[in-house]
Amino acid sequence: MKQGFDSDDKNQETAENRLAALIKEAGDEARARKREALAWHFEKLQTVIGEAVSRRQDSITR
Repeated sequence: MKQGFDSDDKNQETAENRLAALIKEAGDEARARKREALAWHFEKLQTVIGEAVSRRQDSITR
């Protein structure tokens, strides 16, 4: 059994920490893209609903 400091263990720990950071960063980026997409879709829905309401009001007042 090996005793003492094993540089491979330290390198593996560093690599694991870097991988964890990359996974967290990717998750943050994915959530940001999702928020942007949802905001765009919500804006589009508001526009379409506004146009439909406007047309309905126009047809009622005629």
